[in-house]
Amino acid sequence: MSQNSPPEANFIEKWLYSQPVIERGVVGSIDPAALDHLLSRGWRNFGTDFFRTSHSIHESHLCGVMALRLDARQFAPTQSQRRVLAKNTSVEIRIVPALHCTDYDALFFKHRERFRDCLPQSLRSFLSENPASVPGETIALEARIDNHLAAVSFLALGAQSTSAIYAMFDPEFSSRSLGILTMLQEIAFTSSTGRRWYYLGYAYTTPSPYDYKLRFPGLEVFDWESAWHQLTGPIQWSIPVLQAEPELNQSMTASAVDAPDCQTDSTRDSQTESPATKHPAGN
Repeated sequence: MSQNSPPEANFIEKWLYSQPVIERGVVGSIDPAALDHLLSRGWRNFGTDFFRTSHSIHESHLCGVMALRLDARQFAPTQSQRRVLAKNTSVEIRIVPALHCTDYDALFFKHRERFRDCLPQSLRSFLSENPASVPGETIALEARIDNHLAAVSFLALGAQSTSAIYAMFDPEFSSRSLGILTMLQEIAFTSSTGRRWYYLGYAYTTPSPYDYKLRFPGLEVFDWESAWHQLTGPIQWSIPVLQAEPELNQSMTASAVDAPDCQTDSTRDSQTESPATKHPAGN
């Protein structure tokens, strides 16, 4: 497959029957260029915990994991995303080094109340003890309304790329779509600092709370081999776990202890989040 080409016709079939990519490791320190390389190979990180997985189990179905990115320099928001920007012109955006503080912790627990299962214990589930510099440079993007902390997102910085780690917002302001707003601000930051790639995290090949990411134009998806491809249309497949190949089923079940569905990523779109949602909030 050529770099940035549309997926081949047998893309799904190859994905479905290929040996799953399931890797994890602890990285205490990483330089920006090395982070770029890992991101380009489908890796993500929560603090010093780095991981990548091509398959997952979602609602008792085996499905594919789509690692997503877009070219921030070429990004143009959709009409819906422009409306989000327009209705939040009064929101103050502050960019500061990532940190742990009582204000962030209070917002985290407010945000967590919207979910019922797979609840992370604290921000330390996603950030290191010294998040500004460990494992590499990470910033916090704050959204404030009348000086009230309404949303925060965390962004890891590579040399030529950025990676969305986690986001949270005050449910009082759900109608403002602050999760989408912070993503748009992260894309703008990526471009304005001369970086090219913005990594959105993961989505699935079956409907999930992460589908809002698929509404961003210009997406590319990693083929879990060596190349990224333009996402020109939906990639959908899933198999009931009991019907999956025994070897693949066993492999994914064994990995679920270390990388459960709710820890591979998190959700930002207030329209897909509710008290019944099973996934922790964020990116």
